[in-house]
Amino acid sequence: CSSDLLAEINAVQQLLLAQTRPDLAALAILAFYQHRLIRRSSRLSPQLCAVFARLGYTRRAEQLARSLTYRGPQVQALAEIAAVVGETDPVGASRLADEAEQLAHAIEGDWSQAEALFNLATAAVQAGDYERAERLSRTIKIPEWMAAALGGLAGAVAAMDSLRARRLADEAEKLVGSITDPGPRDAALQRLATTMAAIGDIDHAEQLVRSIEPSSWPQATALRAVVAALACSGRYGQAKQLADSITCLRSRLGALADLVKALAEADPDWSGRVADEAQQLAKAEEEAQQLAPGSRDLRPLVVGLAEIAAALAATDRDRSHRLADKAEQFARQAADPG
Repeated sequence: CSSDLLAEINAVQQLLLAQTRPDLAALAILAFYQHRLIRRSSRLSPQLCAVFARLGYTRRAEQLARSLTYRGPQVQALAEIAAVVGETDPVGASRLADEAEQLAHAIEGDWSQAEALFNLATAAVQAGDYERAERLSRTIKIPEWMAAALGGLAGAVAAMDSLRARRLADEAEKLVGSITDPGPRDAALQRLATTMAAIGDIDHAEQLVRSIEPSSWPQATALRAVVAALACSGRYGQAKQLADSITCLRSRLGALADLVKALAEADPDWSGRVADEAQQLAKAEEEAQQLAPGSRDLRPLVVGLAEIAAALAATDRDRSHRLADKAEQFARQAADPG
């Protein structure tokens, strides 16, 4: 494990430095491999640790998490492992969450610490540990991050405790109101609108969306969340009208996919027509991309087609497979390795 190797390298370095005439060649070799290990660890995704835990390799997942170079990713990795382990080992999950919390509070810089605590609170919500999630949320010093954490918790508890969800959502809204910087404010409003939609206050969510900069990515993302909430509540016509108003192709295709899935049982014919419309939008975008190959951005097509494929998976498997194949084809054509 990288953490064990780094500890051994450090021990050998200390021994060499304690000598009267340290071996500079050996120190240089150790420094080379130390740097190489640190670089490798800094590029690992914290989510990989959760994957190992999900596959049953809990010890390996923990070792990998502790070998990550920076505390922020360590916190996220340990928190996600705790969420997985909590399904079978609540005591072990609590131990990992405590360790992640200690690391988070030791992070220097309010913004970096706030992001780490937000990730930890989000993992606690996923694990069903709502008391820890709320306590962690209230230790965050940056308003937009605290609002996001409280909003996420509100959405999670809405089905079982509507009063608590409303209290948390109202508190998040007050925090958002204190943000003056337009960029962070729009991002916070987007999350808040999503929260309001999740707790069932759809009309208020739509009002919040209208206060976000028009045609921006935060507004498009928030509009999609409102569309999904409207569709789930059976207000299909209103959901379709709102989906049609989204100018961002990726969010619009995603909103139409949400509507396709919601309509699948209620009105299969309408669901199919919405899917047809989404495909036509994707086709028009594909043709436009072919006319301007120098500025091609295939991500909206890839994500949009994939979401439509997922929405159709239960009702039209053949069509779903064709769309998924098309999405994969576009993904492989992307010039940007990322």
